[in-house]
This record gives sequence, C-alpha cells and structure tokens, in this order.
Amino acid sequence: MHYPSTTLQQATILAERLVKSIPTGGAVADLDPKVFMTHLVELLASYPQPIAERSISALKGLPAVFEWMPSIAKVKETLDGWAAADYRHREIMERAARPRLPEPERPTRESLEEMQAKYGVGWGINAKPVPVQTWRTLEDIARESGVDIDTIPDAKPPMGHLKRPGGYPG
Repeated sequence: MHYPSTTLQQATILAERLVKSIPTGGAVADLDPKVFMTHLVELLASYPQPIAERSISALKGLPAVFEWMPSIAKVKETLDGWAAADYRHREIMERAARPRLPEPERPTRESLEEMQAKYGVGWGINAKPVPVQTWRTLEDIARESGVDIDTIPDAKPPMGHLKRPGGYPG
C-alpha cells in the first residue's frame, strides 16, 4: 500500500496555509515569507500526501508541535519522524494481511483401544507401577537365595559397622 506523492501544487497550497498561520511581530518580522514558503514547498513535496496534509493540522500537525516559527530543519525532523512511524505502521498492517503458512499436519493418534490391543490391557492409563530396584548387599542376596554366607569360601565377615539403607544389620 503506497500513498500518492504530494504534487508541487498540493505542496504550495499546504505551505501557503502554514505561512498564513505564522503570528506576526517579534522574531518573525525578519522572515521572508516567499523564501520560507519556497523551502516548505520543496520539503512538503518530498513526503507522501498524508504526511504533508498532516503538517497543517492544528491538532496533530506542525502548529500543534511547535511554537512558531520552527526552522526548516525542525520541520524536516518532525516530518521524518511521522513518515518513519507511518511506514512502520503500514509495514505491520501489510505483514498482518499476508496469508500465513498452513498449520503442519499432525499425525493421527491411536485410540486407547488400539494402544491396549497393541501393548496389552494393563498398558497406559491405570497401569501398575513398576517396582523400583533397591540396593542389595551380598548378605541380602545370600539370604534370598538360601545360602549361608559363612559357607562361602574366602568370604569376608559381614560389615555390620557400616550403615546400610535398611539400617544396621540385625
């Protein structure tokens, strides 16, 4: 979306309206309105039409921003700021209007019945927890298998003075 350029005729009309809004007297008495207007016409013609038209607004334009009379440099600085903000706004609006990429296709999920048929009925929701393997000592393994540790050749005596996860040996 591009705005039409401000023509010289439009810029001249806008500059005349700005110059007419200059209060008389004081430091403005030395101002040559024809020279100032020539500079304003050149400046306003270099901006898009909405920016040039905004410059003469009593609410949002140069008369609302400055106590008269601003220099041409200040007017240019202000118009540059407005043009940059306008450009950024249009860029955001154009980006928002562009078509977006389609959502990626998600793989279809298996139903609970399909998962249970595939992995068994106890799988998934409400499955029984897997018992956690605890630390076992040589004495525990020997006791579980029914072997007396004293009958194992070259076995070291139980180390009852060391603390185990289950407490001290009994």
